[in-house]
Amino acid sequence: PDGTAGFATRVTFRQEGKTRAIEIVGDDEADLAAVRIAWSAPLARALSGAGPDERVAFNGRDDAIEILSVHALDA
Repeated sequence: PDGTAGFATRVTFRQEGKTRAIEIVGDDEADLAAVRIAWSAPLARALSGAGPDERVAFNGRDDAIEILSVHALDA
């Protein structure tokens, strides 16, 4: 769903001062070169369920990632 990170979403976030965007997709659609990661990947699992302006834990840090925006992918 729009606004919450999860399967079939594009998530823009800030980590260690760098802004990045990824797409969370199925295992068979993952393509690191295209910045499409599998929903089962550790980063995707950390982002899942969170929305804009939330901070999530990753790599042992409670507030490692700040989510900037979440949008549903076009079907």
